[in-house]
Amino acid sequence: MKCPSDVEAESFLRAQGVREETVAHCLRVAAIAGRLARNAAAEGHPVDERLARLGGLLHDCGLGRSHRTDHMIWSRELVLASDLGDAAFRAALGRIAERHVGPGLTREDVAAINRAEGIAIPERDYLPETLEEKIVCYAGLLTLGDREIPFEERWADTSQTYGAESAIGQRVAALHRQLGPWAGGAGQG
Repeated sequence: MKCPSDVEAESFLRAQGVREETVAHCLRVAAIAGRLARNAAAEGHPVDERLARLGGLLHDCGLGRSHRTDHMIWSRELVLASDLGDAAFRAALGRIAERHVGPGLTREDVAAINRAEGIAIPERDYLPETLEEKIVCYAGLLTLGDREIPFEERWADTSQTYGAESAIGQRVAALHRQLGPWAGGAGQG
């Protein structure tokens, strides 16, 4: 796959009209995603570190169009319509962008979000499947604004908001069990 440089990707992100705090957040998610991917690769897992890092950088590019949950669809569409890399790379980035919210969203989650926010995200599952998609989700969970947070901080928030035994809580815990050992920093625990 042909992929863009980091400079091209950051320039694209800024060109979407996102706020500077979004750029800082995306840079932090990208750094964490890169570290997770490098550590996974060091253990012999097949992972595209560049795709994970650039997916982290571009996952919120749709926030220049919407500050609601449907920004995930905008992010996918903006990436797919761009000239960032080849079609295969853009497709992989698009899947990361549409699946990055929390630990991923089920059809049921999307239906509830659509009702609550008055939006129309197509109702289907948006769950991370590839290792790169899971890495960007987990990197996002380890990020609050532009700072990396310990998993325990995210888990406390998830448990309080959704419940530890909820479907969302279980998906967050599953991502942590799989990817936490590769965090090499705040995500460990």
